Amino acid sequence: MTFEEKLIDAFQLASAALVKYEKMAADLAAERARVAALAPRAASELVRYGRIEGSEKEACERAGHSHEQCLQLLIKLAAHRNSAEEAALGQPVDHNGQAANGQVKKASDYSNYVGRRSSEQPESWRRLAQGIGVG
Repeated sequence: MTFEEKLIDAFQLASAALVKYEKMAADLAAERARVAALAPRAASELVRYGRIEGSEKEACERAGHSHEQCLQLLIKLAAHRNSAEEAALGQPVDHNGQAANGQVKKASDYSNYVGRRSSEQPESWRRLAQGIGVG
């Protein structure tokens, strides 16, 4: 192979490498743009569903741009949510089903089969009484 052929091969390799680099750079820029667009929405949803306080929204938006900061935020959110749920355990519920933290109780929470006293006799007791001939 002559010097000129080697030089042409080197230019072709460099050109191919440059094309591949430009494609990778464009993909990275597109990914960063998608992340930048999603960060404010994610922060708003976290505030909306009570995962973070409203004052933490801006810091959350900034953390959304870095993978490391995002993972650290997820770790903090896991601990925060757990402590918030544990704090709500044992809180009284009013007659409308509103807990102290504002969550609405499900219909299953008012069932006679979860330990609440009721003046009505459950259907299972009626069937048992009929089955043994008492009722």
